[in-house]
Amino acid sequence: MDKLFVNGDNHKLEAGSCELVHQSERTRIFRSFDLGIKVPIDQGISEDQAVRVLNVLKHEHKVSSTLPSSCSRRKVIRVGTYQDHPAMYFEWVEGVTADEWLRSWSTFQLQSEGTEAVDSSLNGRLQVAMSIVKAVSDFHEAGIFHRQLNLDNVVLEFHTERSCSATLIDYSCAAILSDCLYTIHDEQERLAFIEKTKQKDLNDLGVILYSVLSAHIPELQENDFTGKEDKDDNVQSSKRGKSQQLQPMNDLPLYLISLVSSLLTPVAKYGGDARLRYKHARDVLSDLRLAVKKPEIYLKVHRWADLVTKPLILPQDHFYGRTTELSMLQHAFDVTMKCNDQPCLVVVTGYAGAGKTTLLKQISKPLNNSNGYMIVCKFDQTALADTILASSFDSFFEHVLESSNVRVMEDMKLSIEEALGEHVTALEQSIPNLRVFLGSEDKLVCAAGDSQVLHRGWKFLLSNLIFAISREAHPIALVFEDLQWADEDALDTIEMIVRDRRTRYCLYCASYRDTDPGKCRKITDMIDAIHDQGAQLWSIKLGPIEKESVDCLVSESLFMPPTLIEPLSGAVRKKTGGMFLFVANFLKSLHEERSIYFNLTTLRWEFDLDNIMRQEISSDIVEYLSERMMRLPRSLQSGLKIAACLGSAFDLAVFQKAHKAPEKAAQDFISLATENGLIQELSQDRFSWSHDQLQQAAYSLIPKSQRESTHLLVGSRLYLSAKSGEIYSMIHDIVRNMNFGISLLETQDHKTELAHLNLVAGEKAQKSSAFHTASKYFMTGIGLLSDDWQNDSYDLSMKLFNAATEMLIITGNTKEFQAIIHKPLTHAKNFEDRLPASHNNFRFLVSFGRFEEALDVCFSILSEFGEEFPTEVTPEIIHAEVLKTELLLADFPKDDLLHLPMLTDPMKCWLLKIMNSAMLVLITTKEEYAALVGCRIAQRSTSCGWSSDSAFGLYAFGQVLISVMNKVDDGSLWVKASVELLRKLNARAHIPILETLCYEFILFWKEPIQATCEALIGTHQAALMEGQIEFAMSSALHSCRQSFMCGDNLVKVFGDCTSVAIKMAQLKQVWGMLFHASLHCLVLKLMGKPDVDEAFAVLNGDITNEDDLLEFGLSTGQRTLVHYIYFFKLLVAYWFSRYDEAALMADLYGVHHMRFLDIYHVFYDGLTSFQMARKRNGDEEKWIGRGEQAVSTFQTWGGHSKWNFENKFQLLSAELHLVQGHHDAAEEKYKSSITSARNHRFLHEEGLAMELLGLFYHQVGKIEDSKKMLKNARACYERWGATAIVIRLDSYLIDLL
Repeated sequence: MDKLFVNGDNHKLEAGSCELVHQSERTRIFRSFDLGIKVPIDQGISEDQAVRVLNVLKHEHKVSSTLPSSCSRRKVIRVGTYQDHPAMYFEWVEGVTADEWLRSWSTFQLQSEGTEAVDSSLNGRLQVAMSIVKAVSDFHEAGIFHRQLNLDNVVLEFHTERSCSATLIDYSCAAILSDCLYTIHDEQERLAFIEKTKQKDLNDLGVILYSVLSAHIPELQENDFTGKEDKDDNVQSSKRGKSQQLQPMNDLPLYLISLVSSLLTPVAKYGGDARLRYKHARDVLSDLRLAVKKPEIYLKVHRWADLVTKPLILPQDHFYGRTTELSMLQHAFDVTMKCNDQPCLVVVTGYAGAGKTTLLKQISKPLNNSNGYMIVCKFDQTALADTILASSFDSFFEHVLESSNVRVMEDMKLSIEEALGEHVTALEQSIPNLRVFLGSEDKLVCAAGDSQVLHRGWKFLLSNLIFAISREAHPIALVFEDLQWADEDALDTIEMIVRDRRTRYCLYCASYRDTDPGKCRKITDMIDAIHDQGAQLWSIKLGPIEKESVDCLVSESLFMPPTLIEPLSGAVRKKTGGMFLFVANFLKSLHEERSIYFNLTTLRWEFDLDNIMRQEISSDIVEYLSERMMRLPRSLQSGLKIAACLGSAFDLAVFQKAHKAPEKAAQDFISLATENGLIQELSQDRFSWSHDQLQQAAYSLIPKSQRESTHLLVGSRLYLSAKSGEIYSMIHDIVRNMNFGISLLETQDHKTELAHLNLVAGEKAQKSSAFHTASKYFMTGIGLLSDDWQNDSYDLSMKLFNAATEMLIITGNTKEFQAIIHKPLTHAKNFEDRLPASHNNFRFLVSFGRFEEALDVCFSILSEFGEEFPTEVTPEIIHAEVLKTELLLADFPKDDLLHLPMLTDPMKCWLLKIMNSAMLVLITTKEEYAALVGCRIAQRSTSCGWSSDSAFGLYAFGQVLISVMNKVDDGSLWVKASVELLRKLNARAHIPILETLCYEFILFWKEPIQATCEALIGTHQAALMEGQIEFAMSSALHSCRQSFMCGDNLVKVFGDCTSVAIKMAQLKQVWGMLFHASLHCLVLKLMGKPDVDEAFAVLNGDITNEDDLLEFGLSTGQRTLVHYIYFFKLLVAYWFSRYDEAALMADLYGVHHMRFLDIYHVFYDGLTSFQMARKRNGDEEKWIGRGEQAVSTFQTWGGHSKWNFENKFQLLSAELHLVQGHHDAAEEKYKSSITSARNHRFLHEEGLAMELLGLFYHQVGKIEDSKKMLKNARACYERWGATAIVIRLDSYLIDLL
């Protein structure tokens, strides 16, 4: 066999094409182009050893053949001879060995066969490491263990700056898994061998990764190498005669240290627990890839001491799992951005700590990409609900002010000014940063004294504000969190906001705990109502987070590879049920008790799994968190108790006063509490609890027996330590805490002082439109009064009673109102002191529809003022009152009210206020009394001065001049003067009321009806923003009515009617819905809709059709509603040629008072009368006389407005001439009516005149003219959208043809 070998000394190969490229102690490698040749070197070995060497070459060939082509491998072509020496031929692998690359890495440039320089940074080294691990993983997956992994046996080929591949070479010691079945027969021995062989590869892989990642080549030291094989491993040492000494890896990220050390460290290091080591190379590869994917988390370099001494800090604002839920949230945002006119609402439910807030925070990512903003309204147990919305928008504008996006800010400012105008000042009271954002002056806002109106107006202003700031260029996500703590008023406001279809590019999100379905009923009812009105809804229910998510959370918290952390994360998930808040705090708890700790020796986290599994923890999250807090330092616990008493958020200065701590101690508490993840910074020196459950847990640290005294202590410290001017700014913190300790107050003086503080706190809340909060303060103050309050604290008590009753009306708290109203009414010392309570009592009765009782109260008050009214009002009394008023007003110029004397006497102000309140009720109940009271207001104003209430008196006087005295011109002037007076007084809240009344009942006498229709749309919006909901919806109702009477397209009218019906239902305007349903039903009938009862759907089944509505009106004595129904029945009957029915409806409607519908009643009554006269039933004279009266009336009215009345007068005149037999005159009048209707844009009346003229032509035998005119009429009806009338006319035309 010796001749087979090359001489071991300086023997040279024969010249040829092969080049010696590598020589080691045992082999030489030759290369010839793409071919490599491995030739063993003779070192005086025996023949047996020579055979063994040959077998080794054959083994390499077998291993290479066994590996699949997908593996990056050195492909062995054959085993043969080279120059008569045994040799292995293989395909040449381009690249450099890992050892060569590593030795040159510090040059930062390594040329690989002419390629560009390779990145040598940590990221570049990670790419190299991953390529090596992938190569090992591919071998293992193919059932091959290399058993001789080292830097020399890895060849790296670089493709780009950050891309390379690795190929393992030298398979001489490799083990083929399938061979073990034949060589090792005992199964246990075989499995042990496989496991040990695999761990050998993983250990060698750890050495390589250590070298690559730390850029450090292990030093080699001599040992007692004997040249014999390693009997334990049955493999040759990776470096013959050398052992590798690894240096510390301090400069590497903790994640990589953990990964490498787990490959290097024996299992015994962790008590024989093999779960804490890598089992597969593929897991190593997966963990390395994760490090590259999340370098900001896993590749951070830490200060080792911090990991030992500081609390465990969990990742902030990281999101785990919930991929399905996240995609739903993203989809909802995408739909919102498509300018959909349907509101989009995402509702997230789940247990406390399930991660609802964290999920909703993820919407910030697409928002930021769209220059959008998130507004978070987070309700909680301690903060009163009606303060949350305002404070959240205040924080939003503070954030916008801090941003640098000038273009967005300017766009928002313009939108807000356009949408809100001067009404924005009402919002600025409760949202101070809005004033700063707009650059408004800090001035006193002129507002109506009716807080109920202000409260309702605030809601609409807020809705308008959201509409203004939501734009495609800067969308909004409006998030309502923890709705379980929201009261009904807050939910009503939210519903109003979400259902506003004008607002686009705003995604609404809501979350609440659904653990108690009974308590959540009010929330689900709100959501159902929003959905029923067309909003798109996404419902997301959260449960425990997935196993993978817990793995990720624990991994990112400890900066350890997920594979190595699986045993710990599995134990954590099992103990916590996968509830996010539980998981996070359980981890912190384990760290605090050193079940998890950082080992400075091994530079990795270590944990005691057995001890963790033995732990018993409470299933109640608050109880568990409280137990954890009890292990914190006592000084920190003390601060947590005080902070819990201050609510969900608190200022540092307030905390310092409440804790009575030096500034440094307060700062230390904040730092420590923040480090422990208990609180978070909202803005400079303002903090909030990280979760409301943490606040509850901190609060539970206070023994129940000490809670009242603790709150009283906190409130007293704040009150006593406050400097001049600070009390008002801290009043809510002071009073809320002191109120908890009321039972501990020992003297009445202390109780009275606290009652005064409650009054101040309530007044402050009232100014901010926080009316529920205000009412609670006022009622608490009342509870602190002595039994003899009339003598002990009369002035304070009356202020509290008056303020409380007003707030209780606004908030709808009937029970408490009725419980206290008798006290100020009974114990007031004089009439003046009793007035506010009496007026509140009147308002309370009106709000519940108890009009008779309310008017009795009102007239009783007026009687004490000396204003007496007759028990019955006759026409003679009204005439006398009108003439008296006319005489008194003769000296006052209608067109110049600026110089009129203003009312200043407080009692006279009350007089006019009470009379005006009564009049507004009487308008819809007893019109004759309304006229009388209105005249009295005008009369008293002439003697005592003018106020906003005077304007309503002038309006009533103007109306009665028109309706009673038929003085349309004079009446219209006084009505206009009333509106002008309000403008001069800047009585902004009252202007929409009067304008609504004017456009509904008065101004059509002088102005085109189309103009009043458009004006009513404007007054509707203005009234909403002022909180005048009843008048706002009245404007909307009458806008639809007048749009119909103008002949607007019925499809448009139907759409407007539907929108108004929805809004009325939303605002619970049942009275308006009843009137509106009748009009809605009429429109559906004319359009030919099969289901006309659709108009009554908003009434929730109480009234399902028009007959039900009429029965309700008759049974309840609602005369105005009955008139409405009879009028619309009259129209339907006439348009469908049911003239007997039309005549009956006209009779049932009754007499007219020159209101808007009265005008049309006269018109259709006249037309019906002429149709009845044509029947020749012997009563022609009656019907003709009735028709002649209509003609005469319209002739008079035409003098006031040719636009509105001319075509109607001409049509009535034509019908009169026809029944009288004056055919030429009739034809002329028909044609004049058609022309006038066309010129004045009354399309439907143009069609009606054409139809009647066509019928006239047919009657006189002009058949062709009749056909032509009827077809013209049909075209008008078709343009009008009256499909049912078109069908009726078609049937007639068929008969005619």
